[in-house]
Amino acid sequence: MTTKIKSTSTSAGPRGRGRTRKAAEPADTRAAWTHLVVDDVMSRQPVTASADDTLPVVVDRMGRRGIRHLPVTDAEHRVIGILSDRDVRTAIGNPMRSLDPREALVRIESTRVEHVMSRVPITLPSGTRLERAAALFADKKIGAVPIVDEKERLVGLVSHTDLLRAVLGPKRNMS
Repeated sequence: MTTKIKSTSTSAGPRGRGRTRKAAEPADTRAAWTHLVVDDVMSRQPVTASADDTLPVVVDRMGRRGIRHLPVTDAEHRVIGILSDRDVRTAIGNPMRSLDPREALVRIESTRVEHVMSRVPITLPSGTRLERAAALFADKKIGAVPIVDEKERLVGLVSHTDLLRAVLGPKRNMS
């Protein structure tokens, strides 16, 4: 892929002088990633949760791995839900109301994933074009989507970060 320098805008400097900013951008960014499928960018064998897990268990799992979404799977590894960090925050209580620390601890320790997860999650089949996944993220305002095989078993997870990395291409200096 070639990179071309293109003038992007003119702005007034700190003393009112006009100055042209230049930004490096791929010559054809759209063509560079639209041929990709979700399998090319997904996290394979993603960390999962079960419906019976408690919030402290999954919060610890998410924190140690630095992840924000956990597919919830059944015994056959089929996706039955998805748990996000936002689901966890919502389950703890109303952020506008202060909770007694003991009340919060009891609530967290006794809450199971099945009561907090998003049920009937949106999934995509393996082999789906990345462009379709991008449209789904934008249209449904979601941050991750489980990827499933023909038997609806989990094979991967694509996050909006995975998608952005694919669109941007190889790491480059963005300064």
